[in-house]
Amino acid sequence: MGVALWMLTAGLESVVATFSRVAAVVFALFYDAGDAIAGISTGILARSAEEGALGERAAVAAMETLFADPFKTLLFDIGRYAWIVALVLAVVALWRAGAPRLPLVLMALPAYLVTFDHAFPFGSLTFGTFFVIAAWLELAPGRLTLAGQPRRVS
Repeated sequence: MGVALWMLTAGLESVVATFSRVAAVVFALFYDAGDAIAGISTGILARSAEEGALGERAAVAAMETLFADPFKTLLFDIGRYAWIVALVLAVVALWRAGAPRLPLVLMALPAYLVTFDHAFPFGSLTFGTFFVIAAWLELAPGRLTLAGQPRRVS
């Protein structure tokens, strides 16, 4: 998602577009770090409970502790806020570049949805709506190419 967000502003040379790309990198690093910590730790705990090395109640308690951990939460929060900043700045840069207005306005939806939770259904809704809107922008007539030239539509 960070790369997709970066690519939306590819070819745009402005301070706003640059800061959007920087925020997209911050999002990718921190959100993925939080996700990796949570996912790997949960998998290890689940396997330990399944193999009998750790009782089911102990595994559930450990998972609850993990998901309440302030460090993991901080990683997700930094990633979440970076996502919102990257989206807002991408919208500003694309607006200034003359991108279609409706998908840019709709970009508020994934920025809003990411504030809820990473888990289903909000994570799927956040990144699913972003995918649809990004595809709309990417396939819109007049989209800039990576070289900064208007794409020719046949």
